[in-house]
Amino acid sequence: MPRRWVVRIKQNVDELWVPSGFVRDIFRRCGVNRERIAVIPNGVDTGVFSPQGESWRPARARGFVFLFVGGVITRKGADLLLKAYLRTFCHRDDVTLVFKDIGSNSYYRYCTLLPEMRRETKKKGAARVLILTEKMDDRKLAALYRGCDALVAPYRGEGFCLPLAEAMACGKPVIATAQGPSQEFCTSKCAYLIPARTTALPGGMDGYGKLAGKLTWLEPDLEELAHTLRHVYEHREEAALRGARGVDRIRPNLDWTTVTAKYLERVAALTRAE
Repeated sequence: MPRRWVVRIKQNVDELWVPSGFVRDIFRRCGVNRERIAVIPNGVDTGVFSPQGESWRPARARGFVFLFVGGVITRKGADLLLKAYLRTFCHRDDVTLVFKDIGSNSYYRYCTLLPEMRRETKKKGAARVLILTEKMDDRKLAALYRGCDALVAPYRGEGFCLPLAEAMACGKPVIATAQGPSQEFCTSKCAYLIPARTTALPGGMDGYGKLAGKLTWLEPDLEELAHTLRHVYEHREEAALRGARGVDRIRPNLDWTTVTAKYLERVAALTRAE
């Protein structure tokens, strides 16, 4: 965290709400008192994101479909996923990697990897890759989750990773970085977890002033990611079973009814004295 964030939290904030224990621990390491932090996870509309409903996939998708949802940026591991996928599959394989980009024309426009990724996917012999940039509402996004076979999120840094929870709520198996927030709702029974090591952030980070700790992120194991992509592709019944188990992890814990109750509980606790 930037030091000035920590100072202003101490001066102005009665309670800091964060979406995961992973984020809570970062704030604690940077100097925010534990008693001032409450974990309230992001919610999922399980009426929309569920195994039941319309399924949709791009018309040009072939066979087995891996899906990535989010900003096509380095922090979310989009480059790592593309490298592992192109290393694992070729044009002869009946497989597709779909990137559902979010934010490349707005908040991620200065760090999007879309131009480089489009060049990579045009190389001779490359396995099929499709990039979707159009806006989707929740119902269309849920249909896309259901239309694909597995979600992949090899992030280097996340505070929660909502697409993981949404895909699991739709009954899809997920492949994700083992460290970070994923461990709070993913297990080896319902997900494929890629080991990662903590490394210094290349090039640092400008514009935030002095930081309250070391600047690091996670680096997922590229070889293990490539191996897992192939394993899921070749063991579809096993993957589908893990996906079915994921529904039971998300519905009781991250449905908006459960999450809203956590908000109301904290509001009541904070206002009780008044």
